[in-house]
Amino acid sequence: NRKSYLSKHDDLMKIVVGILDSMEARGVSRDSITYYNAIMAFSDPNNALALLHMAFEDSDAFNVVSLIGASPSRLRGRAASGIIFVANAALSIAASSGDMSAVSEILALLHESDVDINTESIKYVIQALGNIGDCEAILALLICLRGQSFANDILKERYSVDILESIPKNSTPVIEEEIYSTAITACLRHDELGMADQILLSMKKNGLTLNQRSLKGIISEYCRMAMSSSKEEFKIARAAKRLDSGVSLYGIVEPCYITSRARAKAALAMLKAVEVPSPGLLSPVAKACCAAGLWQEARSIL
Repeated sequence: NRKSYLSKHDDLMKIVVGILDSMEARGVSRDSITYYNAIMAFSDPNNALALLHMAFEDSDAFNVVSLIGASPSRLRGRAASGIIFVANAALSIAASSGDMSAVSEILALLHESDVDINTESIKYVIQALGNIGDCEAILALLICLRGQSFANDILKERYSVDILESIPKNSTPVIEEEIYSTAITACLRHDELGMADQILLSMKKNGLTLNQRSLKGIISEYCRMAMSSSKEEFKIARAAKRLDSGVSLYGIVEPCYITSRARAKAALAMLKAVEVPSPGLLSPVAKACCAAGLWQEARSIL
């Protein structure tokens, strides 16, 4: 099997596999952190998948971190969760490139091994869908997490992803702030404000509120959208000026700030909920206000 891994992948893969083999030959234990670091050395989902297969075949790697009934491990935090920690590393690589085929294969491998996904896994699936711009599938996934099989069927049909068989039995509904805020951010990156609002409304109905980290991420997305909208508004204003024969082509261009202003004001409103806004957060909000013609608001931030 290892020869097949080597034949399919690049020289760096050979080096990484060589190190893993050398550890085995010298009696050095390979645990979840070993395979996590190996996977995170790559940006190609194929390499991540190959190493994940190796991790599953390495029965000794998870003796230190047995999933059930183990003695206390020397590993702490996420690493102590064992194979799902390694699988989530592979999912993160697949998510960053929007490779839904790799996501599907990783989830299938976990299901075959009777390993359930966790909140972090679901977040990576959402990020993968966001990176290919399928916000409808993100909504379907959130509905699926409430136990709705019709939404699960949509994901199975589009990407061969079966969420309901991947989560622990009888665990639905799965309603967590981290999952919903990741979905909102993914939708905002594609300017899908309507879908983002639907998700936010669903959060409120379920008694969830955005944490500080999520709030900052969403503010940053609104700032980006305000800047982008402002550029379009300036283009429209310049084009209108060229068409007006009675106006000089030179001088100040005054756009109609509509979309950009609405988005900058949304960022400003959410900024008030941030307990201690950092300069790194205040700066894009000030820029967004300037881009939307909110001069006094930008000055007050500075």
